[in-house]
Amino acid sequence: MNQSKISVRYAKALFHLAKDNNSLPAVMDDIKLILDTAKIQELAEFINSPILNSTEKRKAINAIFENKISKHSLSFLNLVLENKRENYLNDIARNFIYMYKTDQGIKSVVFTTPVAIDETLRNNIINLVSTVFSTKVELKERIKEDLLGGYILRIDDNQIDDSISGKLKKYKRELINTSFEKKIN
Repeated sequence: MNQSKISVRYAKALFHLAKDNNSLPAVMDDIKLILDTAKIQELAEFINSPILNSTEKRKAINAIFENKISKHSLSFLNLVLENKRENYLNDIARNFIYMYKTDQGIKSVVFTTPVAIDETLRNNIINLVSTVFSTKVELKERIKEDLLGGYILRIDDNQIDDSISGKLKKYKRELINTSFEKKIN
């Protein structure tokens, strides 16, 4: 079966279970915790190890998350391990988060600048995007010093590059294309 279909199916199942039980925000918090914990190198290697059987993995996962996540989330994790789908856990979590944000009407916004922004600008960006798209906004800030100035604003799959380095790259492409056109004519 296609890998993306597997992760989407598991994410949909968890999403619908959480929605039916009115525990969507709690499960979302659990998924974020699981995703953050799975980034620990040793745990990731343990979970993805083909040598260990699912019973050993389930015992360890239960010990780690027993009092930290809801029973639905823990049961779901055990199901994933039992069905030997632990390699898809990151993709399942990513798909679940996407479904949650879509359901809750949350737009993911990434604002990249060469320096940190202040609270006023942060609030202005959130207000602008929430007004234009009539939605809630989740703002992530990134600092990328090689932009030289300006910003890159990414809203879901749309991007506005108003950075100096972006403009320089654009001008470079235009100059290269212009010089080729003159030589051809």
